[in-house]
Amino acid sequence: KSMEKNEDQKQLSSEKQESKQLVVSAKLAVQSAETIADTVKLLGWTLTTNYGKEDVIFNPGPDEYEDYYEMLTTRPELSYSRIPHMTEVAWKNELGFLINFMKASYPEDYNFVTRTFIMPQEEDGLKRAMAENSKVTWICKPSTLFGGSQIELVNEFSELSDQILKENFIAQEYIAHPYLISERKFDLRVYVVLFGAEPMTAYFYNEAIGRFCTVSYQEPTNENKKISYMHLTNYC
Repeated sequence: KSMEKNEDQKQLSSEKQESKQLVVSAKLAVQSAETIADTVKLLGWTLTTNYGKEDVIFNPGPDEYEDYYEMLTTRPELSYSRIPHMTEVAWKNELGFLINFMKASYPEDYNFVTRTFIMPQEEDGLKRAMAENSKVTWICKPSTLFGGSQIELVNEFSELSDQILKENFIAQEYIAHPYLISERKFDLRVYVVLFGAEPMTAYFYNEAIGRFCTVSYQEPTNENKKISYMHLTNYC
């Protein structure tokens, strides 16, 4: 790993000689400030925490920063790290709404997504779906959290917590027969940079992450549906 890191640093250093000397504003970058600082240094660019003479605005957080929106409209010549309104695909309830809309409009193209209900707005629809077949398992996820936080598997409406009924959650029909590797559930996290929307331009990173459950999979039952290590793929 250290050799790979050194090779990456050499590549960045060579790119530094050829690249334009840019000024990057990281005023909004709190959690990723150290990573940004290291990258800017390797590229030979300049880092600032102020606004005024930068070429790039780095905003790793939500879209709700008022000054970020203001700069998008008043300083269109800058490069911005985040396309506006990305929360509409990052937050589960917003993405669920968009997917349901597309499923209704193009059912043959969007038949790969299981039934999804936006909570608490679609509580009645979920209640009817659960009443139709109590053997179907539903997975309930908070809209804005990550890392497996507050996720619940349920079969009946009476199992839903007050939190699910009152806060922003989604409830999806659980895939009871998933693909497995070595008897474990998995998913693939692929990193993509969306460079522009008109025309749509995207760059795929050439490495991905495989995330696995740490317990061999079994179909959900009352006995095992609370075993998160069997049902949630969070181990890399």
